[in-house]
Amino acid sequence: MKAHAVYLLMLTMAIKAHADDSCLGLPDCFCSKDKTSVNCEGRQLIEIPNNIPATAKKLYLSYNHITVVKPYQLAYLPHLTLIKLDHNSIAAVDAFAFGN
Repeated sequence: MKAHAVYLLMLTMAIKAHADDSCLGLPDCFCSKDKTSVNCEGRQLIEIPNNIPATAKKLYLSYNHITVVKPYQLAYLPHLTLIKLDHNSIAAVDAFAFGN
């Protein structure tokens, strides 16, 4: 009986931990609790996700297969101060990728 209770407690803790770092609409990414840091590194992405939380200040997209940053793709992220795109295959960044 005790082992079962310990297992349930550990399972509950694991679910809570996952819920704390999950990103709604971004199942392959992890977010900080306040949704200011989004980590999508090494997720085999071929493009930048379009549903990154608007509260994001830091965006980690390294080690994917992204080839282009499209027009206005990041313009809806007004608080963004850091974006990591290293170790991708970026061939083009549109002049308006970040807005005006």
